[in-house]
Amino acid sequence: MQNQIFTAFFALFLLLFSASFSQSSAQIRGKLLKSDGTPLAYTEIEMVPVESDKIVIDPRMNVTTSASGLFTFRLPQGKYTLSINFDENPSILSPFVTTFYPQSAEREKAEVFTIDEKTPPQTIVFRAPPALGVQRVSGRVVNEKGNPAFKAWIGLRGITGGFGVSFGVVKTDKAGNFSLNAFSDRQYQIRAIMFEKDPEPFMTAPPVITGIADSGIFILDAQTKPFKLVLKQQTDNYNEVRDKYLGFLERNYFQEQIFGINH
Repeated sequence: MQNQIFTAFFALFLLLFSASFSQSSAQIRGKLLKSDGTPLAYTEIEMVPVESDKIVIDPRMNVTTSASGLFTFRLPQGKYTLSINFDENPSILSPFVTTFYPQSAEREKAEVFTIDEKTPPQTIVFRAPPALGVQRVSGRVVNEKGNPAFKAWIGLRGITGGFGVSFGVVKTDKAGNFSLNAFSDRQYQIRAIMFEKDPEPFMTAPPVITGIADSGIFILDAQTKPFKLVLKQQTDNYNEVRDKYLGFLERNYFQEQIFGINH
């Protein structure tokens, strides 16, 4: 009797597995290459349904290339575009502008992959765009009296896409100096905030801001000089300032404590 029950359950499992597999059995295999033709390892690429303007969080649609740049997609039925950095800014781990297969910055020009029960396996080569160059951004933060601002929180906002540095990852030293990396030839803005005391993880009350400063919007290139930011006392529109600057402050500070991100 027990053997009969086991056999029945096993048959049901095979049936369900087969049905599930049939919906995801169509394969798209390929190789991701750097712009020079060498394999691009350990880089995430994504298949996004054509009706979606955001990445779908599904391991079948988001894969990371192997050490030799190889990848395989097993997709449910539908229509997809293939891309790198879909709707995302370049990052240190993936320093590329958004690019769609076969080689376009515009999704309207991307190849559409139609996946159904008749789709045969397909092998493709996807070449990433040239990696963005990285250079150092530096500066100094002082108060209105010209004294160095120690432990001012520095944020870098990407205007045209490009990784930003969120508040809490970089702080000024005792001389008020800061330094961080960013991508060349892209627009940014630097912001500095001074608190009455350093915010703590999972804070229950908003931190008290004692000074705030913005740079202008700039394009980072070889002519970019060190910045000087002068903190202005913040007394009005606290909620607006908090929402504008500090939306991810608690998360960033938590990451700093857990992962030991250097200043």
